[in-house]
Amino acid sequence: MKGKVLLLGAEGIGLGDDDLGYEILVTMLETLSKPEDTPLAIVLWNTAVKLVAEGSPLLSQWRRLEEKGVNI
Repeated sequence: MKGKVLLLGAEGIGLGDDDLGYEILVTMLETLSKPEDTPLAIVLWNTAVKLVAEGSPLLSQWRRLEEKGVNI
């Protein structure tokens, strides 16, 4: 992932069950927190911006990624 930019446009990954897509996204964020897997940046648009809004249960994971140098 080094040097790559991820684009997120929804609150989950994939089509189908929304809860499953969200859980897959959470797992992906946890994996990206590993030092060797951090991307250069993650760009969020459309409904994905809710993932970084105040009150999001994922704020601690976003902060951890920022601390590792990922631009959000």
